[in-house]
Amino acid sequence: RDCAALLRTMIGSDGDGDGDSSNNLDLFDASKVLSVSRPSLPSSLKGKRVGWLSTWGGSYPTEPAVLERCEDALRILESAGAAVVRVEDPPFSSVDMWDSWTAIRSKVVADGIADRFGDDFLEEYDDTQIKPELRYEVERGLSLSADRWNDAVRIMKEWSARAEEELFTNTTNNDGESGECYDLMALPSAQLLPFPVEWTWPRSIHGTEMDSYHRWMECHVPVSLGGLPCATVPAPSREAGRDGGGKGECEGGDGDGDGNENGNGDGDGDGRKGELPIGLQLFGPRGSDAEVLSAAAAYYLALAEERREEGGGRPRPPDF
Repeated sequence: RDCAALLRTMIGSDGDGDGDSSNNLDLFDASKVLSVSRPSLPSSLKGKRVGWLSTWGGSYPTEPAVLERCEDALRILESAGAAVVRVEDPPFSSVDMWDSWTAIRSKVVADGIADRFGDDFLEEYDDTQIKPELRYEVERGLSLSADRWNDAVRIMKEWSARAEEELFTNTTNNDGESGECYDLMALPSAQLLPFPVEWTWPRSIHGTEMDSYHRWMECHVPVSLGGLPCATVPAPSREAGRDGGGKGECEGGDGDGDGNENGNGDGDGDGRKGELPIGLQLFGPRGSDAEVLSAAAAYYLALAEERREEGGGRPRPPDF
């Protein structure tokens, strides 16, 4: 409810200065969340189809502990009446999305740095003053060609259209058969559990090398690139609150992973899965912000009820 009220405030008036936001209801209708009473909220998940994208067909290396926790969260959705469907075939190329997202990101970062610090930023500041990751982004952004930028924007638009037309809208093929359609899609909120503070970023996940500082967050790209409304809900371990979880050790020992000078390692968080937070992204088509928020709040109530029944750690449900 707080998030819904905030979004309503951010939308504001219709620009005429009279405070009338009715023309913005097509962007976000807060009443769909704020007018729903707490007892009736769980019904917002009943009959909803949720597509579980998991690792995007194996494209996103992910710790097994993360997937276990997310699948626990999906079972809570099912207990609230949702129908969870595993999506085996990725709806879009992960390679194309990554290339598009990283190009756009680098260009935006480079332009922002140039606006604030000038075009000679890289020459004026040495490596002791600039993080390697920032230098990487600025250099990529400055070298981006017009053709490469146009390709990135084209892919972004293609993914956005594909999501709208094929994932969230009822369609029929040439044989008159209905295609798969979902009310919500789901992905992990990260590809590994929280890692030791000594790491700058994980160099590998479950045995797969990461080729950039942000590859471990690739599971965010579909939502970010498509501009899709998303709410991340907690996916707590069923053991959390009872046995305290593991000791926080990672593959490689002592939290140092591969033992390189930066203390970056391989994420495979079997020993951490009980106590560290991870979440589940729930997202829908553009314009479904209120529906996504309602689903997230209904999930949270179902989670609180399960914790009550199990006698474990009970998350505080949202106030209504």
